[in-house]
Amino acid sequence: MVWVAIVVALVMAVVGELLRPKPKFNDPKPSAVGDFSFPTADASRVIPIFFGTCKMQGPNVVWFGDLTIITLKKKVKTGWFSSKRIVTGYNYYLGVQLVYAYGECDEFIELRIDDKVAPISTTAFTGDVCSFTINAPTILDNDDPPNGVKGPCKLYKGTFTQPPNMYLSAIWDEPDMSAFRPLLHLVMEKCYLGNTDTPPPISIIARRCPNQLGLTGGRHNVNGDSNIACAVYEVMTNNMWGRKIPEDKIDVDSFIACGNTLADEALGISMLVQTAMLGR
Repeated sequence: MVWVAIVVALVMAVVGELLRPKPKFNDPKPSAVGDFSFPTADASRVIPIFFGTCKMQGPNVVWFGDLTIITLKKKVKTGWFSSKRIVTGYNYYLGVQLVYAYGECDEFIELRIDDKVAPISTTAFTGDVCSFTINAPTILDNDDPPNGVKGPCKLYKGTFTQPPNMYLSAIWDEPDMSAFRPLLHLVMEKCYLGNTDTPPPISIIARRCPNQLGLTGGRHNVNGDSNIACAVYEVMTNNMWGRKIPEDKIDVDSFIACGNTLADEALGISMLVQTAMLGR
């Protein structure tokens, strides 16, 4: 009788499992291009100026698009004898253009994603462009599924000779694509940007030590800082964002002497100017 009871219980359990309604799963909907929210995207923003070695965060997002969505699925048990593959999320691949500052940048030092140092393939400029690959697919979250950033990028140093980006030219179908001179800007050429529609903040550390004074022996670069005399001279004479004072109105020799003294005394400056200042 005991065995009969056990068999009957097992049969009833199996029948109950077979007749039990299967759980329903509501698949999340993928985001469209218009759903993406970047930290900063404002056409009216002032373009920053930087001297020395600076961390630049909150770049202006001047374009994003070329979206590709990869569906993430996972097999889950729905019963003793059944299973189902459900959608757990989406990976987003997107092209993005980020403007950081006026150039000319001397050195690209570091890339940060959500203020974490991101592994990249190289930081050296070849001419006016630094081409590199971000390899940080789990930098934001190493859970299941992982979340991070990965893909090819080009950083343009902000010169008047830098070439246009061929990826953007192809996407916009524009053979006479603007080179965005002389802006220091980053083009992410359809990179993996995680599994949410809010991409992480991407910042860079870069160095810019101008030398319009022509100081010799590397004296315009004071241990990674900009020589103060060189910085002041550029502010006074720059025709795009400076005071536009003619050089023949300035005692250049005194500036050179000051610059050499500042270099000897290891006095430099690293400064990021992000607000417009009007002077008389």
